[in-house]
Amino acid sequence: MTLAPQPAEPVFPQPLLDALARDPEHPAFEHGSRPVPGGHVLELVRRCAAALGGAGAGADGRAGVAVTTAVTPAGFAAQIAAHLLGCRVTGLRP
Repeated sequence: MTLAPQPAEPVFPQPLLDALARDPEHPAFEHGSRPVPGGHVLELVRRCAAALGGAGAGADGRAGVAVTTAVTPAGFAAQIAAHLLGCRVTGLRP
């Protein structure tokens, strides 16, 4: 049995998730006038990934997800969560 070669460096979105986890109190971005800490974004990604995975997204490695959302922390998290599950992601304007 031959295993596929592993990438030399982590693949997106893992480096982003690692950066958010390294300093969870550091603002990841601003939403309106409110700074959003990386730890909050990471928790949103985890919850979205659990919900998408529970709905079967990414289960067969061929799933595509279209995300219709405003530019919000939750919308960003949903897109990153879908990537994390191995889905192809398309963002659509609401």
